[in-house]
Amino acid sequence: MVVETCKKEMEYYPDSSFCVVYNSDVKIEEDNIQTFYFGENKGHKLGCMNAVMGALVLGSESNHDLIVFSHDDIYLQNNEKFKRSLDLMRDYDFVGRRYNIPPYTSYIMMESFIMKRSLATQIVKDYTHNSIDTLPLDDVNSECPELLFGEYIKNFTSNIFTFDFTSNYYGENEMGYYHIESKRGSYE
Repeated sequence: MVVETCKKEMEYYPDSSFCVVYNSDVKIEEDNIQTFYFGENKGHKLGCMNAVMGALVLGSESNHDLIVFSHDDIYLQNNEKFKRSLDLMRDYDFVGRRYNIPPYTSYIMMESFIMKRSLATQIVKDYTHNSIDTLPLDDVNSECPELLFGEYIKNFTSNIFTFDFTSNYYGENEMGYYHIESKRGSYE
């Protein structure tokens, strides 16, 4: 699935670099797709945060100005919505989706987002969370990487644009990505 997503995005953006950040024993050997193993699987929530951070590390070391992140069960479906999101990056450091129901004003969705490399570089330098115990808890006392992600973004910039989270977890989102209902971590 993730390889097909990259290939579809390559059709739209052939001059971009593509990387798959993973924590499983999956081996992806495709031309034009770099892979980065960030460590053993420590569970979905910490794994999700570590995957995002792995992508930000690679992005901050690249020569590209923007980092476009999509999770393994997300694919680009609506190029017009995605182009609108890219256009917003002329004026913002981050474009993503926000779950905006108090008390979660810092709850930034991590399944797809666009970030300037300069912001990623700041976040990577400051990141210290490598244990499930360091993730903030939500109102039902569940570890919440989305809260941590939002806190990091807001610590380094107020220049963000977020679409309020309006769709359910599955289906097309406001940025043009489609979130399929699948087993987590599927690389087929």
